[in-house]
Amino acid sequence: AAALAAPVPTYDYYITGTLAGGWNPNQQGIEKDGELYKATFTELPADTYEFKITDGTWTNPWGFSNLAANYVGVTQGVDGEGNPNGNIIITTEEAKNIIVIFDPANNKITLEGWEEAAPAEPVTVYFINSGEWAEVACHYWGGLNGSAWPGVQMTATGETYEAEGWNVYKVTFPGDNTS
Repeated sequence: AAALAAPVPTYDYYITGTLAGGWNPNQQGIEKDGELYKATFTELPADTYEFKITDGTWTNPWGFSNLAANYVGVTQGVDGEGNPNGNIIITTEEAKNIIVIFDPANNKITLEGWEEAAPAEPVTVYFINSGEWAEVACHYWGGLNGSAWPGVQMTATGETYEAEGWNVYKVTFPGDNTS
């Protein structure tokens, strides 16, 4: 009798990048654990690793902006022209155990075994409405809590700028945003 081939496992989500050994969007499947998906890396050698989570395609990858927290030493990757590419970059100084956890219910990535950074101080931006626009908004990104385009409405401060009488607006946003 012919032997049946073992079934090939299928996955809902994958890790891709140097952390997983390559940039194929279905590079390394992530095991389901209840409602979460977890990839465990034991004794990860000291090095710098770059990665994203995918659904096996490049249609909707999850990366830096999907991190559930700010982590010490974790940065966002950049492309060849210096533009943010959304990749998560981690650097280990010594062998380290890490579990990458993806929660598809909120599209958040947690790095278990990695130190969380203290929250960054909020940033307040002021704008002089010299164009006398009816509405003023501010769009910010590059952190965990970026705004959706076209941004959040700025608030009139009640102050005016010099003799021109232009209204001054302000908005405060999380300090972890970079742009």
